Amino acid sequence: MLRLIVLACLAAACVASQDHCCSAADRHTVQAQWDELWHDVESSKLKIGFGKLSLLKLAEKHPEVKTALAAVDVEHPDSPAFEIYSLRVLHAFDNVITTLDEPEALEATLEHLATKFESIKGIKPEHFKTFGQILNNGFSRLADNYDPMAWRACFSGIFKKVASKIHT
Repeated sequence: MLRLIVLACLAAACVASQDHCCSAADRHTVQAQWDELWHDVESSKLKIGFGKLSLLKLAEKHPEVKTALAAVDVEHPDSPAFEIYSLRVLHAFDNVITTLDEPEALEATLEHLATKFESIKGIKPEHFKTFGQILNNGFSRLADNYDPMAWRACFSGIFKKVASKIHT
């Protein structure tokens, strides 16, 4: 009975938390599925394609994002600048996912990303929510046994942290 009470308290604390509740099982699932997605020898090309498509969908849903991405040549998706930026975005995810089990490293990574996005004019917190939805849709098509609950549990707090310094 005591175990049930402890579990109920932990679940309540998790639900009541303003941040996220990314359990050890969620972290393991996200890391394993991420590794599965990009294990191929040609994964950089796949990451570029997935990143480009995701960013273009974001710009389609929020046209004002094009202004924020003008420096990376969003108007020419096949340009080296946009392809490199797309790869950098997926590498940022790689860094975050790699550090999910290392709280100090994860916090430093998220702080660094929040500072970077703070200085980009035209980026709004709601863009991260939309981008998360785009990624969720894309990952669900790419990954076998995709677990949207684990990804949502881990990335809702991550996106919130990265968007935390953006002033609208």
